[in-house]
Amino acid sequence: MLRPARFADTFRLVDILEETRKKSRYSETVNIDAERARKTLAGFIQRHGGVHDGGTCVFVVEDAAGAIQGFCVGTLYRVYLVGDRLVAQDMFLICTDDAAPGSTRKLINAYLDWAGSNPNVVEINLSWSDALPTGQRMGPVYHRLGFVRCGEMYRRHPEHEENPS
Repeated sequence: MLRPARFADTFRLVDILEETRKKSRYSETVNIDAERARKTLAGFIQRHGGVHDGGTCVFVVEDAAGAIQGFCVGTLYRVYLVGDRLVAQDMFLICTDDAAPGSTRKLINAYLDWAGSNPNVVEINLSWSDALPTGQRMGPVYHRLGFVRCGEMYRRHPEHEENPS
């Protein structure tokens, strides 16, 4: 079942973030600050459904027993932070290994419906990174949904950090 997130869900969402971190390239170098994560997620949930700069959407998918098995967070911000129109950007799109087939698609569709219904949104972004070894599988999914690549990101580690990739 798909539904908007509630404040009480923040503990489970942080658990999912921690489960995901353990599978990521950050598993050996970065920990989740659970208190900060709960506050951040609670702020996103508080602004759920917002249609102005800083507005968010936060949806969860539950299994048959009512346990949350995935979530997405989308945010709105001004074009290049200074424009007079908005961009929708996904922040999190995570499903557990126990999520039902189609859960990711349900979350994406909820995000797209939220962003696409806002007349001030001029661009909707979906993203993936190499933080998870399976991240690149999302590119073809996004292409099938009508999205096109709009740039690239590059990273470099400071000299005092080992390169974990």
